[in-house]
Amino acid sequence: MQQYKTIFLKKGLQLLCLTAISLFLIACDNSKDEIHPVYQSKIYAFDTSITVTFLNISSAQADTLMRPIEKKLTSINQQWLAWHPGVVSAIDDACINRQLYRSESSVIQLLRYAQQLEGKSLGLFNPALGELVDLWGELDAPPTLEHPAPSAKQIDLALQHAPSLQDIKISGHTVQCHNPYIRLDFGGFAKGYGLHVLADALEEQGIKNALINAGGDFITLGQHTDRPWHIAIKDPFYPQHTLAVLNAKDRDALFTSSIYRQRFFEGKEYYHTILDPRTGYPANGFASVTVIDEDATLADAAAIAFLIAGLDDWHTIAKNLGVTKILMVGSDKTVYMTPEMQKQVHTLRDDMKLVVLPL
Repeated sequence: MQQYKTIFLKKGLQLLCLTAISLFLIACDNSKDEIHPVYQSKIYAFDTSITVTFLNISSAQADTLMRPIEKKLTSINQQWLAWHPGVVSAIDDACINRQLYRSESSVIQLLRYAQQLEGKSLGLFNPALGELVDLWGELDAPPTLEHPAPSAKQIDLALQHAPSLQDIKISGHTVQCHNPYIRLDFGGFAKGYGLHVLADALEEQGIKNALINAGGDFITLGQHTDRPWHIAIKDPFYPQHTLAVLNAKDRDALFTSSIYRQRFFEGKEYYHTILDPRTGYPANGFASVTVIDEDATLADAAAIAFLIAGLDDWHTIAKNLGVTKILMVGSDKTVYMTPEMQKQVHTLRDDMKLVVLPL
């Protein structure tokens, strides 16, 4: 059994049991007006299941809250993900045909922000590399004769075109693309934006304490009764195990980029879904990175950039982005973290080597 440095294990198990009992009672109770100490609502968006944990709420109240929010997230999902007709596909078409694209203020604002994040991340967060992403596919299975991995020639050609968001000129509400090889992919960006919208909507409706969980990425509102929300970070090498538990503050966004989410081996080759824009191949920087920030969109993009950067460039990118709370796991299983992140660590597994890296 794994040992931990500082955990109130007995208290945690009691809380877990109480939570399980509460959820069981909710499942068995048909009354929608009864106030539940813990209640979970689930919706699906951004290719993942999103669970919102409410405290002291009735199922009827939760349903009333979540219904319009789900519609809003579905709209964002369709607009910003590449496989839906929407903003992304429209800008791609404008790039291919060298045409102007006119859009609303919210789209322009988010596109400008993405440009800034790409520049400050030294180009490692690059949502313009959709052509390269398409070459690799979903990486959900080893390459086969029918579906081989892209060749070095194909990858070199994709990189040769050097697509970048900096090739997009924005003037007022008009977008003009100067590189016909741009193919946008906001898969590592839209979820953070969407969850930020979700958190804002809950606060506007008077929700003070809630936990939003989207496939292991979190936003917290308030706290869990008399303590902070505790967020478990998975071990990237053995994701069934917990690496650390973090104390989350009000409106903390905790986003993790990790090789464990989709990976496989083929002979001596190792593949996962996070591609390095410099090489065109799966990144070999960190194995996992968790970022905490009040801006979920920034945390989402930064976690990807740090994972690709590795030890060589993470520090420069952190300074550029203004991110101070970072936990990184190296390929040798060393855990690196900043002093600000260390303040929010509730538990770290005893068998992990820890190195604190000041900014």
